[in-house]
Amino acid sequence: MQLSDVDEYRGVSDEPTSHAEIVTEQSSTEDSTTIEADTSSVDDTTSSDYSTYGEVIDSDTAEKLSSLGTNYSMVKWDHEFYVEGSDHTLVASTATTPDGIVVAITNLGSKSVSFTGSAHIKGDTNSLSDSIALLEPCLAVGGTTINYTECDSANITSITLEDCSITDAYLTAADWSVNATITTDGTSSSDYGDNVSINYSYESSTGCSYTTLKVLLLNNAGEVLGYGIGFVNDVSAGENITGTMYAITAPHSLDSLADMAMFSCPTLE
Repeated sequence: MQLSDVDEYRGVSDEPTSHAEIVTEQSSTEDSTTIEADTSSVDDTTSSDYSTYGEVIDSDTAEKLSSLGTNYSMVKWDHEFYVEGSDHTLVASTATTPDGIVVAITNLGSKSVSFTGSAHIKGDTNSLSDSIALLEPCLAVGGTTINYTECDSANITSITLEDCSITDAYLTAADWSVNATITTDGTSSSDYGDNVSINYSYESSTGCSYTTLKVLLLNNAGEVLGYGIGFVNDVSAGENITGTMYAITAPHSLDSLADMAMFSCPTLE
């Protein structure tokens, strides 16, 4: 059955762009930000408790994030924190899945930046469970880059951002838009997760070079059920490229699949 259609837009201007209707080496920092798991049942995403979580975003930043012209606000993020050394212009967000974790970096500054770092994930024994390399050569204003890794998400106790480097982008962000449709038979059938196919139409009015298109599969509450990545060849200005990418849901969660959020960080050819 056809599950949902998504229209999503991320422009190149130095201001966040509007979001279409959802139908279904100059300087660097080397700071460390630790994100501890929230063990309470209270939603504390806009409170300030630096000693426990790192610096939690304030209400003004939360409002900026919710008004971005992207799919960012479709996702139910577990934690949202400032990347230390970014002067409150970069926000780190995390969301656990049934069998992994998503780490996102969003640029709320006034110019595109190049960002590198790593997210170290620790389990309940304080041993290193996993690590995610974070690399985005051109994170546009209002843009979000996401990374995913499989891990024992139920036992995550902290995530530490380390070796973070933030510099002016050496590439130029490109305009892009995408229309996409998930197709699934609607039946969970595997203990290892279920594949879904996503047909997409990717367009860039400015043209863009080879880039990635990443998707988070969501339930009705915005919780992440799965992840996928596609690769888009060079797009000429005004050209529309169609393709199919694949994503995988967590085991026995396909019947909860309700929507998807898509992210891309293209640059000019």
